[in-house]
Amino acid sequence: MKKIILFLTLLALFTSEPALATCEGEKSPTDQSLVLAIDISNSIDGEETYTQMMGYKQALLDRQVQESILGCGCTDMSVVLFGSHTHTVVKRNRIKVVQDLVTLSDFFHELGAAKTPLYLQFNDPGLTFVADGLSEAIDILNDAKNTSNHKAILISGDGKNSRNEPDRFAELRRTSVELYIQVSAIPIDVYDAYTDSDNSNSSITKSPPSADLESFSQESMQEPLSLPEFYKDHVINDLGFIKIARSYKDLPPIVIQSLREISCKPIM
Repeated sequence: MKKIILFLTLLALFTSEPALATCEGEKSPTDQSLVLAIDISNSIDGEETYTQMMGYKQALLDRQVQESILGCGCTDMSVVLFGSHTHTVVKRNRIKVVQDLVTLSDFFHELGAAKTPLYLQFNDPGLTFVADGLSEAIDILNDAKNTSNHKAILISGDGKNSRNEPDRFAELRRTSVELYIQVSAIPIDVYDAYTDSDNSNSSITKSPPSADLESFSQESMQEPLSLPEFYKDHVINDLGFIKIARSYKDLPPIVIQSLREISCKPIM
């Protein structure tokens, strides 16, 4: 009998999740902190908003994403939306069990279900201030109370910055590296290559954002860079990676793949 009790005790120790044991309350220390920074500029229409949000929902319901995130222990997740303004809609949401990820996936479903562009939902003029979104994400991770060993940002968008501020991007990159924050990105390259999957021989070129076009044309970063090159040269850092979506229809599996890899225990 003593041997059986000893075996059951050891079995419980080895099959439990000790990292999650420290994740009892909101004030307990975290093992990792993740921020999803998402473009909501007015170049994204209702159907694309739906596909965009459902992509994040699907990712959070993906078994391997769940294993990767929960395998790190106690996790805080935040969501920052950026257009002309930043909107921190989820801040340090504590992830302890699968149900927490399911609840967060429901939040993305609610954002996209109506197929209403998010810049309209948030009364945002809809320009593309990537640097503001990145800065807000870094600030969340640089909170003095954040004790996480692993800090990461996954930022996605379909446009370059609407202001010409390369020095600011350089400073944000330096800051993120100094703070050991991994910055990865998903550029959604719909302007250079937007293919209708229902007709693979047809090519559709999207128009640039409609709001404040004069400001957009005069102030956006005008280097001869493609969108992936912009994200590579100005947004991500050496700790992160870049994965390119060629259309919004390509986005969901890329979000899944990215979230599998972004945690402290990546699943490739």
